[in-house]
Parts: sequence; C-alpha cells; structure tokens
Amino acid sequence: MFLKCAFITTLLVFTPVFASASDANSEEWTPDSPQSLSELTGVENADDIAEEYDLDYVEVFEPGTFDRIEVSSGNEAESPSVQARSNPIHSCVAPAGIQVSCRDQTGHIVAANLKSKMIMGYSWSTHWSSGSNANVIGRGIQDGKIVWRGGGNGKSGGFNVPWYATNPYVKPGWGLATMATKHVKVRSMNPPAGVTVNWQ
Repeated sequence: MFLKCAFITTLLVFTPVFASASDANSEEWTPDSPQSLSELTGVENADDIAEEYDLDYVEVFEPGTFDRIEVSSGNEAESPSVQARSNPIHSCVAPAGIQVSCRDQTGHIVAANLKSKMIMGYSWSTHWSSGSNANVIGRGIQDGKIVWRGGGNGKSGGFNVPWYATNPYVKPGWGLATMATKHVKVRSMNPPAGVTVNWQ
C-alpha cells in the first residue's frame, strides 16, 4: 500500500548529476539500531512510517538525502504506469553527446516480500519540444547492489527494476526492504540535438 498522504503531481526540474551513482553507500537499520530511522534518513516522520508498515529491517542507501518516504508492496510497484500516478514528475536534460544522471528525493521502500515481487517501476517520455529520441536507464537495487535496467531508443517507455536487499538469515527466495531514491541516466539518440525527458 502506498503511503497514506496526498501527493500533488508537479513538474520538478533537477540539476543534472554527471557523476555515476554506482558507488552509493548504504547503512542497515533495525528497531535496535543506535540511530532512529528519522535520524538516519533525515525524514521527521520516518519512525512513525516504520511502525505503521511493520518495518523491522531497512537497508538505507545514501542516508540523509531524502525529503519524504513512500512505502509500497511488491504488487503495487509492478506497473510503471500505475505507480507513476502517485509520484511527482521530474525533468532530466541531456545535452548532445553526454549521458546525464538525475535523481528524485523520495525514499522509496518496497516492503519485504518474494524477490520476484520486490520491484520498482519507472516511466518516461521526451518533452514535446525535444526532437530527439532518448535512451533512458533506471537504477535498481538487487541483493543490496546497484544495477541498471531499461534502455532502448524512443520517445517514451517504462520498465521495472529489482528493489531489495538480502542477508544469510532471510528465508530462501525472499528479499529485505531497501530505501533509496530513484535515479535515471539519459542520453540523446539524435546528435547534435540534446533531449529533455520527463520521468517518474
């Protein structure tokens, strides 16, 4: 289930990040951790959210970089088009010849479940003013490690990525909750034109 608050769909423009996010750091959190989840994430109501959704373990990627938290079950995260309706729209601008990385500021959590159900959806489309096609890949978390999925050459698309951590004590086939922001990497496919991609 999605976090019980109203989300307003707005167009947000973020400064492109040219550095790779593949070396992101993470910290494990449980109710017995020295830091509260609120202290670790920087989100004031994070501990209330953990209690509401019975979260007893979260691997937090890039602690302190979030402005809100959204929790979903694996089933609700499966469809990029369904999931996108609750998330703000972001804009990523890629000049010709440069792959640009952009991120949101939401701490996305998929509750512990079968690994096959612990996925996060992305959807995207080029801005109406962009004449170029785009190649878009999105960051996922698989067994607690960064992976990238997506690709192609077009005007719009959608794809799923894995979103889970594991440890030796979890039962076979199951993943543990991971909290991370979404990242996309965008490249223009029709140089010398750049491209602007709206994504969720």
